[in-house]
Amino acid sequence: MFNLGVVFLILQDEAQMWQCWLYSLRVFAEMGLEYRVRGVLEVLYGQICRFFGEAFFDQALSEERFWRIFEQPLREMERSYGAESVALVLEALMQI
Repeated sequence: MFNLGVVFLILQDEAQMWQCWLYSLRVFAEMGLEYRVRGVLEVLYGQICRFFGEAFFDQALSEERFWRIFEQPLREMERSYGAESVALVLEALMQI
């Protein structure tokens, strides 16, 4: 799923890119693969800076801020996998 996100980045399909990477983050976090979680977070950090500017990280991070920028893929994840999966992803995002 992560590599598919890279393909969508190349194809400039931003919505699918975020969705693939957030789903990858969920899977790796659920499996307890911390090194994989860190890898996804590193890529997400770079892309957030690219799409929203480095100033995004000048403000305090919060789950609400991440929810606002990733609302669509998080809602889809919630429908498919439940609120616990979304909470796990938001918790991981707070480690950026």
